[in-house]
Amino acid sequence: MSKETLEILKKTRDTLKRRRAQYKQDIAKNRSNLKLIGDLKIEIEELDEEIEECEKDIQLLEAEMAEEAETKDSSTKSRQYPPEYDSYGNFQDRNYLPPRTTNPQISSSQRLRDELFEVDHLINEIENFSHSTRNQRIQYDAEILEMPNETIGYQPHQDTYRKPNQDKIIGNYEQLREYLEAGQWKEADIETAKVILKVAKREKEGWLKPKDIENFPCKDLKIINNLWLNKSKGHFGFSVQRDLWLSIGGKKGEFNPILYYQFGELVGWYQNEEWLKHEDFTFDLQARRGHLPSLQFSIAKDPDEEEELGIWRENFKGFLSRCEKCRIDGN
Repeated sequence: MSKETLEILKKTRDTLKRRRAQYKQDIAKNRSNLKLIGDLKIEIEELDEEIEECEKDIQLLEAEMAEEAETKDSSTKSRQYPPEYDSYGNFQDRNYLPPRTTNPQISSSQRLRDELFEVDHLINEIENFSHSTRNQRIQYDAEILEMPNETIGYQPHQDTYRKPNQDKIIGNYEQLREYLEAGQWKEADIETAKVILKVAKREKEGWLKPKDIENFPCKDLKIINNLWLNKSKGHFGFSVQRDLWLSIGGKKGEFNPILYYQFGELVGWYQNEEWLKHEDFTFDLQARRGHLPSLQFSIAKDPDEEEELGIWRENFKGFLSRCEKCRIDGN
């Protein structure tokens, strides 16, 4: 995992350097456009900071990897077997008979104890690694979607990169990942609602207030969006819905009740002059682009239909604004 992370950081750093060089060229070509030059200089300063942070992360990770390799080498060298054994403590020559001064039973028992100790140690390492990196794997999936086009076969927006790990991940997205990888879109949609409520600490209520959405962690929102975006090959996701909203004349982060009906028709939420109930959604890739996530949360037992529609509308309104503040862009 460390090697994969190091590779991602280096590619990210190289991409930022190429973008910085391009901005320098743009400044040279547009010397008469003072406003453009000013904007580009600000962008270059931000890129310099991000490049510096990448360099620090790379140096730190390389140092950790070198230390791990040195520890591993010293651990291997610390065990010295007699010449008749290989590095794993096995006989190199099955016809070899140990000297009379050597007790074969003691040697075999010692090796067995050593091997059992190594197995126990390995099991502990695997368990610790699995526990500590479960959400990291989700995070790496999310961050790789922000890599440039030459890094992966996907087409991300060229300005979506932000420094990784800039805030803590709160939610657990392992189950959501599994549902999406299996193409279980309905289960993934329900799991998305559950994990959002859990992160917002609104599981008991079962619905979100505008303030809950306004304070929803950007890192978690990016992970949810990028999982949907990646596993659906760009068909579903918050950023897809955001781009569709802009395509019909909506403004960034601003809700328009009239356009909301047009948007509902575009993504298939509003059909035959009625808003769909959750069970009537199309949970496959034949659905219209942006059809999922639905953002439908149950608010109580048998909620009033009009009240439920109002909550749904407020969810879309809130996350539309939150996507802009968290800089969650589409293609």
